Amino acid sequence: MRRGGLENQTPEEIQERLNQIPLGRVGTTEDISYGALFLASDESSFMTGSELVIDGGYTAK
Repeated sequence: MRRGGLENQTPEEIQERLNQIPLGRVGTTEDISYGALFLASDESSFMTGSELVIDGGYTAK
């Protein structure tokens, strides 16, 4: 059984997965951490009951 990561996939499988992401790249730890930092900051103080989707546009396609 293959896991969700790219480390055990062939170059063709990796390219196929990247083709499914509108931004064309895999998210980084920084992409996620900037979202968490925003939610922990005063900049998000007026947000209520919202989702912060950080997926490179995958769910919007």
